[in-house]
Amino acid sequence: MMCSEKECEDEEEVELRARLQKNLVLAREKLIVEVRPVAEAIFGPLPEVDGRGA
Repeated sequence: MMCSEKECEDEEEVELRARLQKNLVLAREKLIVEVRPVAEAIFGPLPEVDGRGA
């Protein structure tokens, strides 16, 4: 089946997206566990975030 360039997903692109998603999850966990406590110690309580990047 033929498809336009935008419709077909490159295998490398799919792998890169999966790696990016995994790294984003790890970065968020690191922020919560390591960075947030230090920031709260310096600045006081921080507002909660909903996890959607807001």
